[in-house]
Amino acid sequence: MHRLALGCLRAGPDAIAAALDAGVRAFDTARAYGESERVLGELVAGRDVRVVTKGGMKREGSTWRPDGRARALREDVEASLRALGRSSVDTYLVHAPDPRVPWRTTVRELARIADEKLARRVGVCNVTRRQLDEAMEIAPVEVVQTALGVASDDAIRGGVVARCIERGVEVMARGPFGGPRRAAGLARDRAVVELAARHGVSPFAIVLAMLLDLHPAMTVVFGTSSPAHLREALAAVALGAPDREALDARFGLRRALSPPRVAADRKSVV
Repeated sequence: MHRLALGCLRAGPDAIAAALDAGVRAFDTARAYGESERVLGELVAGRDVRVVTKGGMKREGSTWRPDGRARALREDVEASLRALGRSSVDTYLVHAPDPRVPWRTTVRELARIADEKLARRVGVCNVTRRQLDEAMEIAPVEVVQTALGVASDDAIRGGVVARCIERGVEVMARGPFGGPRRAAGLARDRAVVELAARHGVSPFAIVLAMLLDLHPAMTVVFGTSSPAHLREALAAVALGAPDREALDARFGLRRALSPPRVAADRKSVV
């Protein structure tokens, strides 16, 4: 379970507790997720778990807005540590580049957070390959979180994943099921359903296995509010060559990644 992380945007105490019971030891949250950090901090207090949190994003009603100012990122990290009840976290990420703030300004503050040991590792989210390259020149980027799954392959086709693999940077694939609407449709996806039946698992377990199978640098962040759905998704799956061929025919992720394509510079979905 060390390469799977529970996304805590919608996960309440029951789902977090079920994840802990199932052996999940990594949890992804953010200051912008409301009470998520406080709830997570209370439930994992004293446990040896990896906490990943993020700053540089404001939630205004139903709208998300990047805030890449150095002062805002500093306020976010300090607030996150208070909410989590920790003096540092394993991983701290910038939520997304802010088009109104020079990217270098944001990343310099991320480098200071690393220097002050407020996080063991730092990284960025939702970047193009060019933005990633610029960030790596300024800060010790060890983690990149990006949308990657059944509904998004921009991070592969835009060269972000290939660059991470080249530089030994962990890729945290978020949104593996494509969001709540697409997740519901997995039960009707013929290729996925057939593989799920063959292995005796849920379609969600097949999708997680597909992403983990792409490369050892891959960690997958998946979200659910249901302990039952969480347990279904965590079922172990060993994919064989025919499985890989079927999944690649349906989604094309492995084919797009190998050989690595680094020429394009398409932006990932925020």
